Amino acid sequence: MTGMKNKEIIPWWHSIKNRLLIFGIVMSIIPMTVFGYFYAKTLRNNLQQNIYYDIEITTQRLAADLESLIGGQIKQIFSVANVGGRKLLTKEQSYQEGLLYNLLQEAPYLEEISLVGADGQELARASRRLVVNSNGRSVSSTEAFQNLAKSNLLWSETFLDKYGQVRLKRIIPIHGLDKGEFTGGLILEISLREIIDQLTKRQPEFQGRLFVVDSDGKLIGHQDFSQVLKKTDVRFSLPVKRFTEVQGRNTKVLTVADKYISYDGKEVLGDFSIVNNLGWAVVQEVPVSQAFAPVNQIIKQLLVAGGVLIFFVTALSIFFGINFNKSFRRLEHFVEQIRYGNLKYTFQVEGKDELSKLGETLDNMREELLTRRQQEEALRQAEKLSSLGLMAAGVAHEINNPLAIMSAYAEDLQERIEEEEIKDLVTSGELSDYLEVIVKQTTRCKGITSNLLDYSRQSGSEKAKLNLKQVVESTLMLVEYRLKKERVLVDINIPQELPPLSGNVDEVQQVLLNIVTNALDSLEPSGQLIICARLNQDNVELEIEDNGSGIKPENMKHIFDPFFTTKEPGKGTGLGLSICYNIMQRMGGYLELNSNFGEGTKIKLMFPYDKEGSYGYKNTGC
Repeated sequence: MTGMKNKEIIPWWHSIKNRLLIFGIVMSIIPMTVFGYFYAKTLRNNLQQNIYYDIEITTQRLAADLESLIGGQIKQIFSVANVGGRKLLTKEQSYQEGLLYNLLQEAPYLEEISLVGADGQELARASRRLVVNSNGRSVSSTEAFQNLAKSNLLWSETFLDKYGQVRLKRIIPIHGLDKGEFTGGLILEISLREIIDQLTKRQPEFQGRLFVVDSDGKLIGHQDFSQVLKKTDVRFSLPVKRFTEVQGRNTKVLTVADKYISYDGKEVLGDFSIVNNLGWAVVQEVPVSQAFAPVNQIIKQLLVAGGVLIFFVTALSIFFGINFNKSFRRLEHFVEQIRYGNLKYTFQVEGKDELSKLGETLDNMREELLTRRQQEEALRQAEKLSSLGLMAAGVAHEINNPLAIMSAYAEDLQERIEEEEIKDLVTSGELSDYLEVIVKQTTRCKGITSNLLDYSRQSGSEKAKLNLKQVVESTLMLVEYRLKKERVLVDINIPQELPPLSGNVDEVQQVLLNIVTNALDSLEPSGQLIICARLNQDNVELEIEDNGSGIKPENMKHIFDPFFTTKEPGKGTGLGLSICYNIMQRMGGYLELNSNFGEGTKIKLMFPYDKEGSYGYKNTGC
């Protein structure tokens, strides 16, 4: 079991356990992350498009409302000027002032209205904030009167009054019967703050800020009126830039396509719409933080839910990964036990999953291997006993020779002791010579019986380092009688310096004995048996060659089949070569057989060896 201590360490990135855990964690995080990313991105894009659409609709509606609020009042006064303007110029001042105050009451955003003559002299004036004296002013030099004289109906002017209010100044000319004749007109001042406040009330609270700019991009109205008082420059805002670029072209640019930095340095989404009759633009901007607040809240909730889900999925992956690895390690340990020959180690089946079924299948395989090994061991032992039976007569005859010598020397020594003095035998050294012969023959008998007993005993499975030459010589001693009787010439060429083999001595001896016995069975009297060994790069190669009868070609394909034999009944079991082949495979070596019928047979045995002890060896074998 020494091989189990030298177990190869698997790098962590090759471990199935680590791969399973990493796969579970990654597959729980990546899908959720990718899904959350694209979901949040899609949600933001959709919300942004909806905000663009809402801002565009809102600015268009507010621009229309602004035009309606201002233009409606101007149209009302314009109608009065067309219908009774010429008569109004000829009426008394009190009548004129009364009519102007009536117009102030009917137009809530009108701050002041003046009636002027063709010479630029103010005939009457009505104001919400000022007390007007009866002495009229001369306005002939003002820009308003000059445009009034030219009947320039599109002219307008915004300015701050002394109260800090933004006012819009507009003109309405009055013509005589001849429409080309200028007879006077009305100069109107409208409060833009009141109108902007009214527009702001119509705007949803969550829709950011609203402001109005003139054709030059100058701020004339803001829902935060302090911005107007501070004369904040809003021309840095992207919608204002776009508006001034298209001014006078009667075209509407596309909605601002992305987020931008507004005049106050904040990141916003915005758009504008043009007030056509006034040449202004209504701009609406929504801070990004405000616009995406719902999405950010959803993303936070998604992150929390995703984190909880990832935690549970990861925990489950780790749990199942650890359980899988536990079952896998049990199965791996079981396979290792089988690998190193411990076929009595059983696998305890737990659960009903695939690994448990696999373990049960492997345990059944272990039982079959154990049964097969026991059967194979029984067959090997039977082959040994068969070989022993065939060798029994030869061994008995072999022992008779030394026994006869021992008996002759003992009888001769006994007679001489009776006839001669023992002291003389000791002095002459004859007694010592007689005893030395008897001891030598006794040792010879002991060696023959010991080899026979060693070969006949049940083989174990212990591996050791073996000297191939010594194993070959001890094996040949078991058939020494047949070699002498049949006058077989044995040529052995096995270098003493060969590196040691790694195997079981009984198994190697059984392989050699089976092959040598088969060779002797095929040899005629005075035949030849050549045994040689050499070292190659991968193994120690032992060749056993005879010049016997060989094997017929039709029998070659069955030569390793169990119970196949060409010998006469009672002279062989047909298990010899089959057992040899299995033993060599189990040792990590292999067996090659080549035979020419009528010429002889050559068998090569390839044994694994200890490569650390082979350095410096010079190959002097066959």
